[in-house]
Amino acid sequence: MCNTPTYCDLGKAAKDVFNKAYGFGVVKIDLRTKSCSGMKFFTSGHAYTDTGKASGNLETKYKSVTMD
Repeated sequence: MCNTPTYCDLGKAAKDVFNKAYGFGVVKIDLRTKSCSGMKFFTSGHAYTDTGKASGNLETKYKSVTMD
């Protein structure tokens, strides 16, 4: 049996769309891709349109397979 949500949780999903996904004055990007050789790239960044400041992150992962 499901519990009924509390009053404060009723609009949480709708608020999260605007608070987490769509920030006004902020441009966000998240990118994940994998190359043919098995290297994974995780890139994220955001820029504030009012101040012009930007920051980003790049993470790479590569698994080496040894053959005996």
